[in-house]
Order: sequence, then C-alpha cells, then structure tokens
Amino acid sequence: MLCWHHVVPEMNHNELVGWRNNRPDVAVVWLRNRDDYDRTAVRMNINKEIVEHFTGSSIEVWSKGKGAIEKAFYLVYLGDWTSYFLAELRNVDAIEIKVIDYLKAELAKI
Repeated sequence: MLCWHHVVPEMNHNELVGWRNNRPDVAVVWLRNRDDYDRTAVRMNINKEIVEHFTGSSIEVWSKGKGAIEKAFYLVYLGDWTSYFLAELRNVDAIEIKVIDYLKAELAKI
C-alpha cells in the first residue's frame, strides 16, 4: 500500500495535475482543521472536488482539541496509528526500511 502526502497550497500545482486517471482503488484522506485560513479551506474544498472525480473514496477527518498544538498532534497521531494498523492488517512490517538502507548505502559510495 502506497501512502503519500501533499501540502496545500503546493498541492494546487504538480500534484493536482497527476490526478488524470480514474483510480477507484485509491482512497484520499483529507486531514482538516477548522482553524485553517479561509483561503486554505477554499483551496482544500476545490482540491477535494477535483480529486473526487478520479478516486473511489474521499474521506475528511477533522482535527479535535482545544488549541492549535493539540489539534495538530491529533492529526499526527491519527495518521501514525492508522498507518501502523493498516500495516498490521496486511501483515506488513511497519518499521522495515531495507530499501532506505540500500539507498543510503548506494549514495554513500558516491
């Protein structure tokens, strides 16, 4: 399972262009915060509308908490635990990094 992230507003450029093919097997999870700047919220809404034409599922998860830091950590923890449990469900070692070790070893030879 491939998982990646992009940040608004940068996502409004190259990332958005990549959504050209219909991918019903791909789900997009939007990590949202009600305290986002108005323009950021509008951008995310437009991005979501565009991406939903090309994906099988689109889910919004809204931060919880009292302050900005608490809300940010809520989404960070949720993302980390979701990643961990998805790996467990698929019998994948969530911390195995052999490919990264290989890349670093090859780069060290330069």
